[in-house]
Amino acid sequence: MPTPVSALLHAATLVTAGVYLLIRVSPLLEFSDTVLSCIRVLGGLTAIVGGSLGLVSNDMKKVIAYSTLSQLGYITYAIGISAYHISLYHLVNHAFFKALLFLSAGSIIHAIKDEQDLRRMGSLKKPLIFTYVCMTIGSISLMGFPFTTGFYSKEPILLVKYASITGGFGYILCLTAALFTAIYGARAIFAVFFAPFSISNKKSLSSVHEGTSPTLLPLAFLGVCGVILGYGGSDYFLNGGPYTDSVFLNTVHQQRATPYFGGASLPLALTFGGIVVAFVVYILYYKPLIRLTYSKIFKGLYVLLSQRYFFDLIFNGAVSRAVLIAGSLTSKCLDKGFGEMLGPFGLHKKTTSLSLTALPSFIRHQSPIFYGGLFIGGLFISIFICIVLDF
Repeated sequence: MPTPVSALLHAATLVTAGVYLLIRVSPLLEFSDTVLSCIRVLGGLTAIVGGSLGLVSNDMKKVIAYSTLSQLGYITYAIGISAYHISLYHLVNHAFFKALLFLSAGSIIHAIKDEQDLRRMGSLKKPLIFTYVCMTIGSISLMGFPFTTGFYSKEPILLVKYASITGGFGYILCLTAALFTAIYGARAIFAVFFAPFSISNKKSLSSVHEGTSPTLLPLAFLGVCGVILGYGGSDYFLNGGPYTDSVFLNTVHQQRATPYFGGASLPLALTFGGIVVAFVVYILYYKPLIRLTYSKIFKGLYVLLSQRYFFDLIFNGAVSRAVLIAGSLTSKCLDKGFGEMLGPFGLHKKTTSLSLTALPSFIRHQSPIFYGGLFIGGLFISIFICIVLDF
């Protein structure tokens, strides 16, 4: 998929439509604690699954795509705790820094001749300094780094009070996902811009250069938005705005949907901790980490994550196979059986048999010219009648 298309789909259209729908049906959700509990748990599970998959992926675009999955988990969890205003706020902010990340990735991929593997990049900070700045802004905004766009919406989600078992479970999952986000976000920056250059042809580093103005101008705009947009929109979204008339909040859940700003910030501590872990693991002790992955425990964990928890294998073996078998049976019984007998084949056979039995033999044995003549003759008779009767 082209990178601009990925930016459009992940930032503003396809993946956000379901979240917008959930926000709009808030009058239905607010009167069912069971549904809200399910949304909280599903949001937390989505965040942790997307974050864990981003840890092991080596495709730069897949890492950013898994981060979208994780961020949607935060947004869904916010809906589950009735914080619709914070959910919508993070949805808007996410569009800007996610588009920035994808377009920055596209600039890097284009500069190094369509290479997307993080293991085959490195030392690109100097030749791609502008893209480096933009991607760093997008990454730290994704992590929820202070004074970036993502911080102003992600931090309130993880500071909202939770007063139920499902809320606590989803909250712990989201906190863990925040740690994972910082690790794979920092890992991508280190692998692309600071690690030793590892493309097979070392001479190709000299040909790496920034894109043209049409490529860099969107990055500049989104980079500015990634820094100042969150602060500019916090009062509008967090303190209420005209959009609140379209969202219903049960008074019972009013207190639960209010973030608590005070004391030490655990989400912020996890973010800084994840950056430190990524630096230690991927920069200082990268070779010992490689040897560690050969152990049985870490190898099994890596296989589990790299195979996406075997979701594809289970889905293809169970759901897809069952659908194909059912489709084959219905095709034989309905489409090529009952349907065809009622449709084209049945009508053809019935009309043929009727023409052979109902029509006189004189008409059945005439040539096509005879029938053409009858048609033309009938046409002229009809025109003559219309003229005589002055229609």
